Amino acid sequence: MCEPVTITTTTAMYISLAMSAASAIGSIVSQSAAQKAQDAQQQQNTLNAQQAFVDNINQSNAALGQQDQQEADNTTATQREGARRRATVATSAGEAGTGGLSVKALMDDFSAAENRLIGASQRQTQWNRTGAVLQLDGAKTTMQNRINSVPKGTAPDYFGAAMKLGGEAFTANQTAGAK
Repeated sequence: MCEPVTITTTTAMYISLAMSAASAIGSIVSQSAAQKAQDAQQQQNTLNAQQAFVDNINQSNAALGQQDQQEADNTTATQREGARRRATVATSAGEAGTGGLSVKALMDDFSAAENRLIGASQRQTQWNRTGAVLQLDGAKTTMQNRINSVPKGTAPDYFGAAMKLGGEAFTANQTAGAK
């Protein structure tokens, strides 16, 4: 029959190994759950950052559309005003029975002023477009920084758990063999 001390030491070794195995499994399960939670947070962060970028694009496009419409309205208004002034000059000159270079110079002056106003409006629209492109480049960088700010989850440390369990088994075996 076996010695009672050997049975107790062997039993203690098995209990110690079982507890170490349970601890290692619990650690792996906990690490796996943490990884899944971190991955879900990272994925949601990515989706949020991408949606914010799309919203920035839509907002910028809407603003540019409004600016384009405003430029077209300004151009039309300027052309109408120029045509009205030229018609007034032509009518006045015709009623007065005058013409020639002075009337042509006045008409040319109105046309030049009209072209300057239209050119200024077009330049402003182009500057706005350039600003919008730069703003979208910044929004793209912001999106990428947001995505990169939340790392993916860390995988469970299976090797570490195995080494811990192996170390516990070795220690328990050495302890049992020493007695």
